[in-house]
Amino acid sequence: MKRFFILLSALALSVGAFAQLQQGVYDESVFVEYEENASFPGGDKACIAWLKEHIKYPKDCLKNKIEGRVKVSFIVEKDGSIDSIKVRESPHPSLSEEAIRVVKEMPKWKPARYMNKCKRSLWFLPVTFNLPQSTEKKE
Repeated sequence: MKRFFILLSALALSVGAFAQLQQGVYDESVFVEYEENASFPGGDKACIAWLKEHIKYPKDCLKNKIEGRVKVSFIVEKDGSIDSIKVRESPHPSLSEEAIRVVKEMPKWKPARYMNKCKRSLWFLPVTFNLPQSTEKKE
């Protein structure tokens, strides 16, 4: 019974901390409210173009016709570098590995700003893998 109470208390504390982060309160290390969000150099369109250019479709996924979206999170540091990359959702481990690889290779981002200071920020990025379209003509 004592273990159950301790577990229940820990769970209640973690839910409370999560709720605070969702409401715009920050913990000491990563802000969740900004005056200016972090951004890829050149904006969203440049980010999509960069990903398309640098993604190498995993051979096993090509062979087995596996495609889908890998949801990745990471920290944009104060200097714009990328850290703490995590896969949140993925249709296949090989797609996860490739998404992590390509995010690690990204150029430095423009960091988030709050009160005219650069701040660490949490970013979520969907990396979509679409199988190449066949160029064969159907008769």
